[in-house]
Amino acid sequence: MDLSGTHAADENTARPAAVKAAARRLLVERGAGGLTPDAVYRAGSLTVTEVESAFLYGTTC
Repeated sequence: MDLSGTHAADENTARPAAVKAAARRLLVERGAGGLTPDAVYRAGSLTVTEVESAFLYGTTC
């Protein structure tokens, strides 16, 4: 995902939006069984780090 020419605030919203869009596409095309982090980064032309950064780890409910 090319973010050249964007501001930091744009990156903060663009990456999660790209991850969500890729995940939604996969969910429709493959169902829940095809929705894995690896599939999301491949479908969205993202890096693993970009996909992982869209999720909060280590938080408890």
